[in-house]
Amino acid sequence: MTKKLTIINMAGNNLGDNAILAGMIKKFSQHHHLISCIVPDPQIARDSIEYTNLTWINLKNPINSIIEVVRSEHIVFGGGGIITDDSNWRDLYVLSLLLIGYITGADIQVYSLGVDIPKNKLVKILFRYIAKISKSITVRDKESKKRVKIMTGISPTILPDPAFVYLEEADTTRTNLSKSNFNNITLCVNFRYIYKFGKGLNQEFLPNKAAKIITYILEYFKNAYIEFIPIGIGTKEYSNDVLFARNMIRYLTPDIRARVHIRDDTKKPHEILKILKECDGLLGMRLHSIIFATKLRKPFLAISYDQKVYDFLKMVELEKFSISPQEKPEKIAKKMILILENKHRIRWKGVDNIEARYLKDI
Repeated sequence: MTKKLTIINMAGNNLGDNAILAGMIKKFSQHHHLISCIVPDPQIARDSIEYTNLTWINLKNPINSIIEVVRSEHIVFGGGGIITDDSNWRDLYVLSLLLIGYITGADIQVYSLGVDIPKNKLVKILFRYIAKISKSITVRDKESKKRVKIMTGISPTILPDPAFVYLEEADTTRTNLSKSNFNNITLCVNFRYIYKFGKGLNQEFLPNKAAKIITYILEYFKNAYIEFIPIGIGTKEYSNDVLFARNMIRYLTPDIRARVHIRDDTKKPHEILKILKECDGLLGMRLHSIIFATKLRKPFLAISYDQKVYDFLKMVELEKFSISPQEKPEKIAKKMILILENKHRIRWKGVDNIEARYLKDI
């Protein structure tokens, strides 16, 4: 008999999170026909990944969420960086839902989770208990595995980002540019806001700096174009990549601005994939812009604003294709140019290994 499965995930205003959820649904629907998803923005998530035949519950509605976990026989939690070092009430709430599900008889599974060691002691205690009662626990990278072992004593299996499942059927044909065609490249770009905050933290990335990077690249490649692809589609400044792009182009000269196209109509992961597939490379910040590029074997430079970006690159053995957002615009642009001009030297062995591991899991 088919068990009722509930997936708890953070999908909604981030196309990366939505691709994660799509990958999880794709995997678990092979064995479960009764699936519900508890997410913060169910309408956006449903429209983004086009799974309309599921039950969608708003995570922000605690009554409905509790009713759904009580009805479930199998609860899967994860797919993304949910347990973080600045864990707050949301993490306590989600972990509490898992506890309620367990008490009422559901099997608990922690799946491909990104984990930091939370500062909140209660989150840490509750996560330790959830890890111990789970039927299985997998994490998305080696660093998360180390952190889980430190907190719980459990050594979980590494099962990389579920977006790889979502992208499994994508055409990964490698397009090669001859050096004579470098001026005609199209570069995908994804940026987000980063602000200075707290004592001793000087990391910052704002539209004026991004404009300098874009200007340098487009002045080098005289006939090149930029396709700005949004991953964050939220309403707040830090979660809205299109807002960043619109502010960025204000700092561009008219001739440079005319060669930058903001894809503000893009609301679905597969639309991002289609654009990226047709581009010659990526300069990206958000983790899933980098994941999409590696899956499609596109040359990229990751502006590593968060440890999770570097953790992913380390896992796929491509950490040399990263740079700090604190570097000067000219240095970031020059490294991107160098990568594009030497794309034929990129070795994708680490990505091949990750895909093989996922296929084995499926």
